[in-house]
Amino acid sequence: MKKTSFHFRKQRGQSLMEMGIFLMLLLWLLAAAVDFGIGYFSFTTIRDAAQEGAVYAATHSSDSTGIIYRVRHYADDPAHPGNHPIPVDLWDTSKVVVTVGNVGNSPGLPITVTVVYNYDLTLPFLSTIIGRNTIPLRAAATAVILKGP
Repeated sequence: MKKTSFHFRKQRGQSLMEMGIFLMLLLWLLAAAVDFGIGYFSFTTIRDAAQEGAVYAATHSSDSTGIIYRVRHYADDPAHPGNHPIPVDLWDTSKVVVTVGNVGNSPGLPITVTVVYNYDLTLPFLSTIIGRNTIPLRAAATAVILKGP
């Protein structure tokens, strides 16, 4: 009888160990999925901001400062000034770079607005796998210039 009791305790400890390993793996995968989701949400934000800049650039092609200003103001909430309800702070020039191509060209030519954002990974194990703590996200939008400068 003692042999069976000892054998039962050994199996119970083994099951607890297996559950702990599986739970850690499951939580790590869940955290990676959340990190990926926030990264994708950040990408859609910079993509929409680039599109907003391209729409403005179609009619104001020579105003590169105004185009960049329009991109950075994309996420501003008019009801709550200073409140940015998105994960990307478009005003942070150390992480978000906005460039405008073909400034001041004649009507009918394309103008491109590009936004590059360095997304910080929140999961520490993921950065050891890919070798860096940030992932550069790049979005570009092109519009046709509708009127000249």
